[in-house]
Amino acid sequence: MMGREDLARLDANNRRDMDRYIENIHIMEQLTRLQINLDLLKKHQARNGVAGKQIEVEVLGVRVGEFVLITFPGELSVEIGLGIKERSPHRFTFVAGCTNGYIYYTPTAEQLRNVGRAQEDSDCLVAPEWQRLFEDKAAEILTKL
Repeated sequence: MMGREDLARLDANNRRDMDRYIENIHIMEQLTRLQINLDLLKKHQARNGVAGKQIEVEVLGVRVGEFVLITFPGELSVEIGLGIKERSPHRFTFVAGCTNGYIYYTPTAEQLRNVGRAQEDSDCLVAPEWQRLFEDKAAEILTKL
């Protein structure tokens, strides 16, 4: 109101600096998340000795009357379980994860392409090929039940 533009310029500079500061906070949060995920992945791989190795797991199929169950020792994504149920020749097919051992999170091949932004980066021991191998084995077991 006094005709001074220096305060308006100061306000504009302060707003610009605050925007940069907030942007830097977001970048630091992302870097921290990535570092935590990397540390967790290294811990899991070292503890399990699986880096670059094939992991063998037990996949079972059980049938009781019309009830059919496929088991897997990982935390399965919903998409995988629904796909198995959809392709099953049995009307009442169920998929149970975290059975007969535990190999952490087992995301879809598509989810594994989401590098740096999700749980699968930190709690995952499998390569994208695991999904096809499991789905093929589940289909084979389901046809025998």
